[in-house]
Amino acid sequence: MKKFMMITLGVTSLLLLSSCGSSNNSTTASKMSHSSAAESVTGWNGSTLTTHNAKYKIIATKIILKGQLIPIGPDGNGGELTEPNDKDILAIWYDTTNISGVNNLTSLAFVTAINAVQDNNSNFINTLQVGGTPFINPNGSYNDTFSNSQMQNIKKDGTVAGVMAFDLTDTTTPVKLTSNDNFSGSYTIKLK
Repeated sequence: MKKFMMITLGVTSLLLLSSCGSSNNSTTASKMSHSSAAESVTGWNGSTLTTHNAKYKIIATKIILKGQLIPIGPDGNGGELTEPNDKDILAIWYDTTNISGVNNLTSLAFVTAINAVQDNNSNFINTLQVGGTPFINPNGSYNDTFSNSQMQNIKKDGTVAGVMAFDLTDTTTPVKLTSNDNFSGSYTIKLK
């Protein structure tokens, strides 16, 4: 009787272990194939970064030098108010498309998705700080659309234009944009 109980317990244990093993292998294979599929559609492709939730397409870039006058709004007489820029900045104009349906904020989503680096220090990675955003078009004219739309939720498959700036540490070293989520690739902006 003891032998029968031991054999039954052994066979039952073996079946349970083999069942668990095959289940884990299926889950692992499923996760691996899902991961591979996700990696093939995310990352940088030219000037566009695709993440799981959004697509960010760089439209234009421009250096705005310290002291350069930038429009800050209408002056009430048909002209524009201007003020001098207080730092050298890299302005980046981009489109954000919500590809998953989650709530995305144009400027906020861009800043959390993108990392900007100027490789001009031999001792550390020089990650650029977000600068004062000029609400201007690439041609330099004021555009209040950017200030009005920067905090609006983007609908699924909707696209909203945005502008963001990073404080430069020099005006000659290229700026490399990468993904904060370690998606593949990068995009380099040559300054001169």
